[in-house]
Amino acid sequence: MLDDENHKQPPRDLSVTEVCAITDSTPPTVYKLINSGVLVSYKVGRSRRITGESVEALRSGKSDKACA
Repeated sequence: MLDDENHKQPPRDLSVTEVCAITDSTPPTVYKLINSGVLVSYKVGRSRRITGESVEALRSGKSDKACA
């Protein structure tokens, strides 16, 4: 049997709306975090995706940049 602790999947990339729900914040706040470099994002067509790693870093307080 596989140990879940050792075989975690990397966090998936999220939409702005999903990040708002996870962090209990508003879209303008998420965009401020993106613009300040706290959250790493990229565009897919017209939508913006935020990397799961940067959301996890923000939630755990391990972000290299200070929150705006």
